[in-house]
Amino acid sequence: YSLFASAILGSGAVANAQVIYTDVDPDVIYNVDGSYGLDFNNAGTVEYTIEKLQWSWGFLDLYGTTNAVYVHPASGNSVARTGYYPQVCDYGFNINQDLLWSPDGSSTLALSVSAYNYYDGNYSFWWGNWRWKIGKYLPLRFTLNGEQHYGWVRLSIYGGYNGAQDLVIHDYAYEAQPNTPIIAAFIGNCDAP
Repeated sequence: YSLFASAILGSGAVANAQVIYTDVDPDVIYNVDGSYGLDFNNAGTVEYTIEKLQWSWGFLDLYGTTNAVYVHPASGNSVARTGYYPQVCDYGFNINQDLLWSPDGSSTLALSVSAYNYYDGNYSFWWGNWRWKIGKYLPLRFTLNGEQHYGWVRLSIYGGYNGAQDLVIHDYAYEAQPNTPIIAAFIGNCDAP
């Protein structure tokens, strides 16, 4: 890992890096409903809320369950996306101004619908880029004290064939130097999570 970090820092990609890291210990796990607020600088202001919801429904001969995981940026903050949905990044991904940033409010990480119809049987549908993504990074861009910062949150979303999903929030970090990129999983002079 040290060679990787040195190579990144030596390339100028994260010049003057000052990463602020938060380990969510123990990991937060939601398998029904729950929400978690990311307060990157511990100032009492939540920059993002990550929410897991599950509800049952029925209409005539059709009934089922919907599971959803959303990210809700506070006003002025954004989430990187690929196409219509939030982007999934691997370890070492460079989070910077060149990504496609979406300040559109709530974004669907993963949504599943499992339905049963008396005549036709079972149906399952999925939306979002985060189905079965384990230990991946969500790129974030947000404002602190009027200046833009880049960060990430490491998530796992387990999705079963019956539509059930579990959300796990592992850790998160941001670059304290304004307008400076951050590398997904980079936490400063420590080992990667």
